[in-house]
Amino acid sequence: MAKRDMTTVADLVREVQTVGGDLVPLDNGRIRITAPAPLPEHLMTRLRERKPEVINFLASREGRADGWDPEITRLIEWFMRTPPPDKPFDLCKGVTVARPDIWWASLRQDIAEGPDGPRAHYGAVQADLRRLAEVMGAAASRHGNEGLSEMDARWLTRNSYD
Repeated sequence: MAKRDMTTVADLVREVQTVGGDLVPLDNGRIRITAPAPLPEHLMTRLRERKPEVINFLASREGRADGWDPEITRLIEWFMRTPPPDKPFDLCKGVTVARPDIWWASLRQDIAEGPDGPRAHYGAVQADLRRLAEVMGAAASRHGNEGLSEMDARWLTRNSYD
């Protein structure tokens, strides 16, 4: 008798996000998977086994990013496609991110926990995303626009709240 996977589809999607992946439903009944490295085989197997459920889940939440407000949704989308810097950086006065790769993974986990997660509940995730976009936007303007696109940088400058 096969063991039934009791993981919810939402948990499965969060697990993909935790390892830096993103899932996008395509019109042809397929799923586009993007990730900084290949997903573990056990995760790919579970995605294949539950593909119809995953597609339905992704389609039902498309455009609302699990309940985040539109400003934060845009920042999350930007963050998920932006690799961490290679070197430490100052997030804000008095806060230096010494290990960007580890901090990036931690912020991905916070995002995966959704707007009701402990850090998001008190606005810490949202503030980190805004500060990060500001820092990366400033870095982009100094280094040939490597971080944010010019349009994203202009949008964030107009729509930042601190």
